[in-house]
Amino acid sequence: KAVSNKIVLSITHFEKSKLSLFEYAFPSHNECDYSNIAKSLSSYIEKDTKGVLLISNALYIDIEEMISSINTYLDDIPIFGGIASDNDPLFNFIIFSQNKVYLEEGLIVVIFSGESLQISCNHYFDWEPIGKEYTVTKADGRYLSELDGESIMDFYSKYFGPMDEDKLLNISI
Repeated sequence: KAVSNKIVLSITHFEKSKLSLFEYAFPSHNECDYSNIAKSLSSYIEKDTKGVLLISNALYIDIEEMISSINTYLDDIPIFGGIASDNDPLFNFIIFSQNKVYLEEGLIVVIFSGESLQISCNHYFDWEPIGKEYTVTKADGRYLSELDGESIMDFYSKYFGPMDEDKLLNISI
C-alpha cells in the first residue's frame, strides 16, 4: 500500500547472514568517478554475497551510469533499492546509516552475504502504450531537451501550464 505524509520504518533481523555497509558522499555531479565508486564497493563483495541494496538521495547523480559501473564488478549479483524523496522531490532528501546522516547527496549500500541466504529480484513491465508516440530529437545523456523538435519546456507547458526550471524538475522526477 502506498502511503503519504508518514514515516515508514522497516526492521529485518538476519540470523545466519552477514550485512556489510558501504557509504559514499558524492563530491558533485561534475566530479563523480563512478568507476572508482564501483571499485571501492567491490572490495566489500564476498564469495557468498547474494545481493546489494543501494539507497541514495542523489538528485543530480547519474544513477544509471553508477549502476552500470557497479555491474562490471558484481557478476550477476542482484542490485536493488531506490532514490529517497518525499512528495516534493526538491527538498528533504535524507538518508542515514549507523555512521552518518546524509543531508547532502550520498550513497548507502548494504551488502547481503550468507551461504544459506536466498535473494531473488523480479520486475514486471507489461505496459501497453497508449496515446501519441513522440521522438526524442535532442538529449544529452539522460537529460531530455526536445521531443519532435519542440523544446521540453514548451512541450510540458502544453500539459502542465506555464513552465520554469523549478517546476520542470519537480514534475519530471
